[in-house]
Amino acid sequence: APSAVLGMIVYLFYWTYAFVFSGLYINVDDVIWPFQVFCYILPMRWTVPAFVYLLLIDTPYYKGASTCDVNSSRCLDTGFFCPEHPSGYFCFGETGKQILDSVGVTYPVISSSKDILSINLSVLICIILVCKCYFVLLMYPVKELLTQAIRSSQLSSRRTTGVKNWQHSSDNESVKSVNRQ
Repeated sequence: APSAVLGMIVYLFYWTYAFVFSGLYINVDDVIWPFQVFCYILPMRWTVPAFVYLLLIDTPYYKGASTCDVNSSRCLDTGFFCPEHPSGYFCFGETGKQILDSVGVTYPVISSSKDILSINLSVLICIILVCKCYFVLLMYPVKELLTQAIRSSQLSSRRTTGVKNWQHSSDNESVKSVNRQ
């Protein structure tokens, strides 16, 4: 029989796998093949890049970074520099696109490409449809079993109620006959 503890354990494992195999912690190409399936079927892999893109792409200009000419000596090869951090280690960019591209160097699932949004949302819709179909196919037999169980319990309760009424009426008659004597 299903239990709440087992459900909580499955839930924790699901979210742990979703975070680990989302492409942020381990690159998808570095995951061995049997586990690489989780990278493609768990929705976190497709949701996080879409959320990060929507969050950062249209943000206002950030202070601390300046656009520059790539050919200058102070400029990073990305087209911006940070005067406070000339090494570029803590410098991610001035615009949302620059920030997404800088973060994408470390986390390959993050990108400033507009295609990433449409691809990720398409894959998420497909995952939702597959899960919904699976749920319907799985629940149809359960619905039939529940319907049969409810019908049989209603029939047995009618039989039991009839027996109780008969016993109750016969008990009343015996009490009446005792009172008459």
